[in-house]
Amino acid sequence: MGENLTAKAREDFIRRLFAVSVSVGFASQLLRSPFISGTEITVDDWAALSLMVTALVAVSTSWEGYLASVAKFPTLDSTRFYIDIIIVFSYTALLLLSHRPLAWLVAICGIFVLYVVWDLCRILTFPSKYGIDKEPFQICAALNLQFLSFRSLRKSPDRMGPAITVVWLAHFVVMLAIAYKFSFISPWEHIVSALVACVGLIGYRIAKIYRTPWGHQMLWSVIPLIFMASVFGLKLFR
Repeated sequence: MGENLTAKAREDFIRRLFAVSVSVGFASQLLRSPFISGTEITVDDWAALSLMVTALVAVSTSWEGYLASVAKFPTLDSTRFYIDIIIVFSYTALLLLSHRPLAWLVAICGIFVLYVVWDLCRILTFPSKYGIDKEPFQICAALNLQFLSFRSLRKSPDRMGPAITVVWLAHFVVMLAIAYKFSFISPWEHIVSALVACVGLIGYRIAKIYRTPWGHQMLWSVIPLIFMASVFGLKLFR
């Protein structure tokens, strides 16, 4: 009973922190926007707006995922609670970095790393839900579930969640690598990256909700990445 009350209090705190933190990040960017101030609007402003909208997609879809997750797996452990706090402030940073696209991509990769760690802590807190016995090598079994057991997970879609997060972390790491490789400077490239990131965020959330097959997830991830690499690579032929 006491643990449930503690979990409830932690989740209520995250809800309040989430509302305040995200509101601050969004409001500060909105006030700086030429769409509000009435100054001349440039392509760079459209690029920044596209990244801010994508950040809002990340925030809104993540909030839905968080509520669904804590309903099944309450925040009984303090580690996930502290990670939640870091993630919420990371969303504020994501909103504030819409004028710095490369830093924005680094931030979204960092957020997905936090998701992976959060999932690991969830497995360790509820090992029986993932078919893991309490044993000295429990963390090894949890890591195997996240990183190695893609084939066996086909037979157990309820346990696919942590591995799905790892797959989509790879999507955003590849995005960052493409941007870094091709000198990520054009505002049109920033708009393309925002579009590809948005597709990735939606694909990730669909995979988490519906446990879509790995092949479908790969197509959802790889096709936008090829498009991004193609657009960025055009500058090599100019």
